[in-house]
Amino acid sequence: MTRKIWEMPFDKVRDYLDAGGTGVVIPFGTIEPHGPHLPMGTDFLLAESMGERIAERFKWLVAPSLNYGINNTLTVYPGATTIDGETYSKYVTQIVEGYVKLGFSHVILNNGHGPNKAGLEEAAKKITNLYPDSRIMVISWWDMDKAAMKDVYEGKSTGHAGVDETAAVIYFHDNLVDRERFEEKSYWVWTDGFKTYPAPASCVLSDSSGIPDFDEKKAKAFTEKVLELIFERIDSALKGFEFNLGD
Repeated sequence: MTRKIWEMPFDKVRDYLDAGGTGVVIPFGTIEPHGPHLPMGTDFLLAESMGERIAERFKWLVAPSLNYGINNTLTVYPGATTIDGETYSKYVTQIVEGYVKLGFSHVILNNGHGPNKAGLEEAAKKITNLYPDSRIMVISWWDMDKAAMKDVYEGKSTGHAGVDETAAVIYFHDNLVDRERFEEKSYWVWTDGFKTYPAPASCVLSDSSGIPDFDEKKAKAFTEKVLELIFERIDSALKGFEFNLGD
């Protein structure tokens, strides 16, 4: 059985809800450059792929992803585009509200792009105030990967199109990774007291230890560890909702 709403007839979605199904995962990303080695759609591709794993784990459905988001320092690169924050938050709020009205009480906003976070969290708060029985969870996976980075990459730094994002794309979409194109000039390191707009490279790191590592075994170990961390947090939240709110 598919869990992708866009592949299902409407009555199968109704059947899912009538049978007691409560959850939907909505992936959020953007379109922007990720160095010469990763695809422009990295953020939404990862949000979709991880979202499908979440849905599979918790027997929920997956909604179509929102593939446009808020971009800041990379909009001058070919192919990048952006949405202003107010428009984004309103749009997301209406999307989430639509699913809650349909009967999905548990909604995961599965985020693949940093600048989207504020808008997603604002939408989650609004929906919770409007619909007190809704349970909205916002996930930004790279903020949860510190343990995996320590275990697999010896605590190296993370960054945009760096070691962590590259590992996840290798795991889910290895055919889209162009290892041969990455070189020293492909990345830029942000330093305190010195910023440029736009960024001089579309792989942006906090320090050079975060340059991509193309080892497939490490990528697998890292990404599966991140997924387990996500599952653990969702499971913990669900137990908390049940114990404290009577779900």
